[in-house]
Amino acid sequence: MVAVPNEVRRANFSLFKSQTTDQYGQFDLHGLAPGSYKFFAWDGVESNAWEDGEFLKPFESQGKEIEVHDMDTAKLSLTLIGTKSANNN
Repeated sequence: MVAVPNEVRRANFSLFKSQTTDQYGQFDLHGLAPGSYKFFAWDGVESNAWEDGEFLKPFESQGKEIEVHDMDTAKLSLTLIGTKSANNN
């Protein structure tokens, strides 16, 4: 699972956060700076590939956008994104 900051803030790589899920697909992510993020769940993606704008382009519409405020908690349900079909285009 990856939290990707909005496009304006993507040059600041410290705002990107990732977390692996447990065997049930659950995750707990702490320490996000306030702001707008898109959340993604990929299968078999190289670590930090999401920091590349070209990599993100075909997946933008599949992200779940959330506005994060101080001390927020949220429960998200994400759909796993396979990358094989996107890389074969």
